[in-house]
Formats: sequence, C-alpha cells, structure tokens
Amino acid sequence: MDEENQGSQGETMKKDSTAYTVFFILSLTLFFGTGVSLVHHLTRDMLAENEVMHMNRTLTTAFSLDVTGDTPSHYLEAVETGLIKKEITHQGRQWNVYVRDDRGEPAIGFIFKGRGIWDVINGVIVLSSDLETLLSLQFLEQHETPGLGARIEEEWFKNEFKGLTIAWEKPRNQRIIIGTTPEPDPVNQVDSITGATQTSKALMDSLNRELDSFKRMVEDNPNILGDDHD
Repeated sequence: MDEENQGSQGETMKKDSTAYTVFFILSLTLFFGTGVSLVHHLTRDMLAENEVMHMNRTLTTAFSLDVTGDTPSHYLEAVETGLIKKEITHQGRQWNVYVRDDRGEPAIGFIFKGRGIWDVINGVIVLSSDLETLLSLQFLEQHETPGLGARIEEEWFKNEFKGLTIAWEKPRNQRIIIGTTPEPDPVNQVDSITGATQTSKALMDSLNRELDSFKRMVEDNPNILGDDHD
C-alpha cells in the first residue's frame, strides 16, 4: 500500500513539474500550429484565385467591359480580350498600366496606391487618352471606418468622378478637389463624404500624388498608347 501511494504521489509530482508543463504547452503549440499551417495550405490557392477575380472584376467595372458570366474565367476572358496590359518601370516603380482601344477613343488606366486614415487605399483610375478627363474610379482595397470613411466605395461617390476634369494647370494638390472650394462652378471638384473629412482629404492627396506621378511616367513613355493602337 505504501508503495502504491508513493507511485501515485510520484505521478502527481510529475504532472505538476515544470518539465511536464513545458511539454504540455509545446504539444498544444505543435498541434494548433500544424492545424493552422494545414488550413493555410488548403485555402492558399482559393484565396489567390479570389484575389485575381477581385482584380479582374474591378478592371471590368472600371473600363466598362462586357462580361458574359460571373465566374473567374469570365472576368479573366473579359480583361484579356478587352484590355492591353503593360508593365512599365519608371523611377524605381513598377506600373501596371491597362489600355482599352476597342471603342474608338482609347482609355488608359493604372493601379493607384494610396493611404487612408487607418491603412492603404488602392484602386483603379481610368483616364481619357489625353489624360485630361477622369473616366472612372474603382477601389481594390480600403480599411476605413465602416459607415464613415468606408463610404468611399458607395456608388454615388464613385460616380462623382466620372467625367471629372483634371486641372493640370493648378498646383499638384489642387488638380482634383474632394470637398469645398472657393471657386465658382469648379470642373475638378466632387463632394466629400459627410463625417469622413479626414478620409476624403487622404484620398484627395493620394489621387493627386498618383496622377502626377502617372503623368510624368507617360511623358517619359510617349508611345504607351501608340505602340498598340496604330
């Protein structure tokens, strides 16, 4: 009986020991770590496919391309047949540029990269071939406050940019105005979002900065439209 009690006490001491605790924690970590890795491996391809579809769907919306269905292959086909993609390196930056030339007057677009209040704001800007008019603005990624800054994705706000004139003659930060301006009947101004003044300003700064950089890139690559449009 004494030996049995001693054995039982020994097991209890082992379970209460530091070595047992460390072993138990390591086992749990290995178990859950393996589970997370397995889930990541199984969903990696699906996430990558969804990301590509989101990009292609945004491009079809921005360029008003015809899409025959609602699957990843349909959006891919619309982009591949309706747009010419060019990758151009300019001053250390890789530009993804898209040209649509199947509807008479060509349009040119690019992926813009900006920042909001909390995180990145990325999307697609489409311009007329002379860069004078903004034809479309669509968003790929934003993390602004729901109900406030996140309202930049609402259709009424994005529609304000259709046909907007870019005032290239003005200082860089005033070529597109989001919000009020003292000028009467401005052709380069859209309304800001009520309650989201900071997001509106951050977006305005990002758009003006990206448009300026894009124009400089086009000026240094004058055949960006002509190579494939002739």
